[in-house]
This record gives sequence, C-alpha cells and structure tokens, in this order.
Amino acid sequence: MEKFSIRVHHSFAEVVSEIESIIASNKLARIFTNPNIISAWYECYRGSRSVCIISMWHGELCIGVYPLVFERKFGINILNTLYKNSFSISYPVVLDGYIESFYSNLIPLLFRSKLRWDVLKFSYLFSFDKESQLLGKVVNDQASRRYVYSEPTYCIDLGDNVEAYASTYLNKKVRDTCKKRKSMLYRETSPEFVCYSGDEAMDHLDEFLSIQERGWRVQKNNSLVSDDNDYIFLKIVAKAFADEGKLALFFLIIDGVKAAGRMAYFENGVLQMLKSVYDLSYKQYSPSTALLLYIVEYYSRENSPVNKMNLFPVSFGYKQRFAHASDSSLMYVVFNKGFLSYLLEKVYKYKMSKWIARKSKELPCAIPRP
Repeated sequence: MEKFSIRVHHSFAEVVSEIESIIASNKLARIFTNPNIISAWYECYRGSRSVCIISMWHGELCIGVYPLVFERKFGINILNTLYKNSFSISYPVVLDGYIESFYSNLIPLLFRSKLRWDVLKFSYLFSFDKESQLLGKVVNDQASRRYVYSEPTYCIDLGDNVEAYASTYLNKKVRDTCKKRKSMLYRETSPEFVCYSGDEAMDHLDEFLSIQERGWRVQKNNSLVSDDNDYIFLKIVAKAFADEGKLALFFLIIDGVKAAGRMAYFENGVLQMLKSVYDLSYKQYSPSTALLLYIVEYYSRENSPVNKMNLFPVSFGYKQRFAHASDSSLMYVVFNKGFLSYLLEKVYKYKMSKWIARKSKELPCAIPRP
C-alpha cells in the first residue's frame, strides 16, 4: 500500500502547478485557495516571516497543499496559517476524496518530519465549517499538547421570511428603533437598494472604496484605501471572486448618493460579509444597518442560495444587536513533542488567560472564549 508523505517548500512557485491541478479537479475548492490570492497574500503580508508550504503526497500523487508561514520568535519556531483577520487563508487546497486522509495524516507526519517547529497554529477557522470541525477532531485526538482559542463570530441563520429573522434576532427596542429609522429614511429621502455581482461588481469597486473616505474608518485610521497592502490585496481578491461569480457588492443609495456599501462573497451557502462602509454625513439614517436589514430581507426566501450570513468576529456594539454569537472563530494551537514544548504549552496558556482577561475589559461586548 502506498504511504502518505509530506514535502516542505520555501517558495510558492514550487507548488503552483500542484495547486492548479487540484483546483481544476475540485469544483468545490475554496475561493481563498486561488493561486493568485495566495501569492498576493505572501507579497502583501508575509513581512519578515518565511514561506513554508506543506504538500502531502499519496505515493506520487499530490493530494493537498497547505500554505503556511514560519517565524522564529524569542527562540521559538512557529508555524502558522496565513492569518490576517478577514483576509486570512486558513485552509489547505485538497484533492476531492482525500480531505479526511489529509487532515488525519497531517499532524503525525509533521511530528515525524525533519522540519524544526515548536508551535503550530491553525488560525481564523469557523465553527460552522465542516472542515474546521474535522481539523478540531484531529487536533483533539492526535495532539496531547494543544490549546483552543475561541471568540464569537456574529452570524445570521436565514429562514424563509424576514419576519422570522426579526422575531428571533431583534428585541423590541431594536425593532422599534429600526422601524423609526426606516420611516424617517423613506419620509425624508428617496432610498434605493442595489446589488451587483461578478464583473458588474468590479465596475463599482472603486465607488465602494471611495465611501470609506467619507466614513468612520478614516477617522479611526482604519481605511483600506490608506493601507497600500490592504488595497492591493483587496483588488486581487475581488477580481478572483468576480471571476468565480462569487463577488457581491451591496449599496444603499440616498438621493442618488451611495451612502453605504457592503462587500461579500459566497461560499458553500454562506454569505461572508467581508467589508462594510458608510458615509458619516448620512449617519442619522443608520445607513449601514438599513443596508444589512435589506440584505437579510433579500435572502430570506425559499430556495435562497444563502442560508447563513457571517459578519465576522469583533463587535463594537452593533453586531450582537442583529446577529447571534453562538458560532465561533477558532484557533487551534498544537505543541510539538519534547520538554521544551511542555513548558511552552504552560506559558502560552498562562499568557492567553491574561490576554483574554484584558481584552474582556477593553471590549466587553465581544468577550473571547478561553
């Protein structure tokens, strides 16, 4: 019987052909495993870290490729998935029919490999994702020294009608406020909601980004346009999404002006709400909230292609009013074998407990789960 093995690569060019071959045969390949996106992530966000890519083979057949980064910190060798919040690339690209084999062999093969690592992190995974659940089971079964970090990711599970959403997610105070703002919006302006997808969405991407220059992100120095790497990466990601027919841009137009926008992509029945922007001069109408509720209403119907909306982790007060926090963003941490790793596990858990306690005070509306 042919055995499974892994190879370590320190250049993305070494595995591009394998990734392209796997994607060509896998109709359900994740959009973030697009080679152009992975290459752009390394260019934009790798920084001083090294490229470290794991390919897995069954005999002479490449069954999967996992893009990682390697860094040495305080004398500790750390492997991590490509983490950058909502721009993270957290999953491998795997050949159809081999997903369970890939994950069940990954950690044992890394334990036995000549690759020198002390800590292995799988960052920014979501609890509702079956692949994340599979990885979690593997980590629990095969890694005696491990740590799982969990924080809420705010999601909306959609039904057949918007009334079901309102009665399930919105308390009376929020419903009354939304009704009042909606009434004021329609009384004082002529609003219009529009959705663009695919190539048509690309035609309006610059308009979407321009809204940030009139919004809160500029005041908080958090604008995608002001960060060259974020801007470059977003444009590449959007183009890849559009080519796959998975990009969507939603706008609320008030008296002919785009007052709010949301950028999203579709994946396995989930609408991933990647970025949101709004014009502060229209804040009296809560344009971002109005647009969110419109999107919920748009997809709350029978035979909808969307069954869940993910608003991503971290909320400064509004997400938990319109979504639930029962789903999680996860990070699985695996410690290698040996006495050093035993000490690392103890220190890491202690530091994380302190970090969680501090974050809970700073942002009590989004308390991380230890």
